[in-house]
Amino acid sequence: MSDARAEMLARVRAALRTATLPHGKPEPETRLPPLDKPTLAVRFTQEARAVGCIVHAPVAPEAACDAVVGVLREAHAHALIAWAGGELPVPALNDALVERGFRFFDPTLPQEREGRAERLSRLDQADVGLTGALAGLADTGSLVLASGLLRPRLAWLLPPTHVALLRLEDLHPSLDDFLARRGASVAHDAHVAVVTGPSRTGDIEQVLTRGVHGPGVLHVVLLA
Repeated sequence: MSDARAEMLARVRAALRTATLPHGKPEPETRLPPLDKPTLAVRFTQEARAVGCIVHAPVAPEAACDAVVGVLREAHAHALIAWAGGELPVPALNDALVERGFRFFDPTLPQEREGRAERLSRLDQADVGLTGALAGLADTGSLVLASGLLRPRLAWLLPPTHVALLRLEDLHPSLDDFLARRGASVAHDAHVAVVTGPSRTGDIEQVLTRGVHGPGVLHVVLLA
């Protein structure tokens, strides 16, 4: 190493030991103003439809049964896997659907492998899965779903059609907003999923196919 180069590096090292960086002014924190629920509903609907969801206009809770029945009859459905009534935004909905002639499968899976296979074979006959939703994310049109003892994951994974009930008050601008506001409420859930549109894959000869890894049709019924 030349003397000139060694001298230059020594000067750089000495300067670094004593150098101080200027303190810039912190950037002012910018937050978007909170969006009202009608605006969130419009944005959620646009984004959800863009990814293949069928979104139904907000209905009052007392009209939810008629709205769901309309979806079920359009799908020619007879049997459902559903969250327990108390886990749905409309607790009396399951009983009302039973009165309308729809059947519900018990989604509980036995511990034994042989019994599980038999039960899954029976559950595979369900036409529709009926669930609530913890949240709707307006920026992507996604649903936040959490499984639990009375919220079987099979309800949104196994049947070919998934119907989700979503309250307008549970709409959030984004996942970050949901986690900031309600993240603690899902910390102990068995499984939390963010579902964006119906199941689809391009793995088969690079052709987009729906319903391979889950429901091929996703209805979202908004509740006012």
